[in-house]
Amino acid sequence: MSRRYFVLFAIGVACAPLVSALACKRTTGDAGDAPAPSTSLSASTSTGGGGAGSSSVSSVASAWVDARELDPLELHRLADRAGVDALVEVAADEHAGADDRASAISALAYVDDPTSALGTLTRLAASGSDARAELALDTLLTVVPIRSLGEESDPTAWRTCGEDLIAALPILPTARHDKVALVLRMLEGRGAIEAK
Repeated sequence: MSRRYFVLFAIGVACAPLVSALACKRTTGDAGDAPAPSTSLSASTSTGGGGAGSSSVSSVASAWVDARELDPLELHRLADRAGVDALVEVAADEHAGADDRASAISALAYVDDPTSALGTLTRLAASGSDARAELALDTLLTVVPIRSLGEESDPTAWRTCGEDLIAALPILPTARHDKVALVLRMLEGRGAIEAK
């Protein structure tokens, strides 16, 4: 019995440098070289001058860095740590880094109540032909079928989303029409807009 524990201990000691190297690489790799977005999210997540507040800020900053790969688990963690307001702020910020904006847009699919983000997502989906517009449409496709408690506090947000997408349809690239039509059908199915 003691020999088995010795073997397991020896394997653990042998693997420790590898685990340590991988952990360092993850925090100092390419994505780690760029700072997390500098918005008011640090202030909004801080709970005080030091201690728990500073670890919370560090946790949020690390969530931003980890979410840059657009991994669903990391995006979910970012949504939990940063919150919808910070995500909307970065998604709409023209001066934020492209990776952080993409992370913010994608993470909005994982917030508990996306109602307050609908205006920003709709504006992004209806603008230009860049990758951010596609991400915003994909996020809308994810959040529209899910009912949220916020609908009752702001029932017009979903209708406004549909009306704005309908208004933007003529200027959108043809390649995006199918996704927009799908979002509109989903909004119609939930009663946010009327069939035309």
